[in-house]
Amino acid sequence: MEPIVASVVYVIAQSVSRWFTDFGTLLSAITALASVIAACIAVRFSQQQMKMHKQHNRRMATPHLSGWAHTDPSRKTFFFTLENNGRGPAIAREIKLWVDGELQ
Repeated sequence: MEPIVASVVYVIAQSVSRWFTDFGTLLSAITALASVIAACIAVRFSQQQMKMHKQHNRRMATPHLSGWAHTDPSRKTFFFTLENNGRGPAIAREIKLWVDGELQ
């Protein structure tokens, strides 16, 4: 069995003018510059998407308080229910009860 030889031979003709070589170099430089610009645009777009994603997550983790009042005249009672229906924690820093204009 004969050994496998893998080789590539490039033949560059001597008659190619310098104009073709310079034009090829210019096209390569333009292509490289376009690639860099496209990469910068992609990075900027990714940064904007990350910022929007953080804002969305912050807004979704906020509390949503709902309150219901109920009075029962026969028992002379008043009920007030406060419920957090949001995803984030609700922190009650102060609760005041006023009856007939007086703080209880």
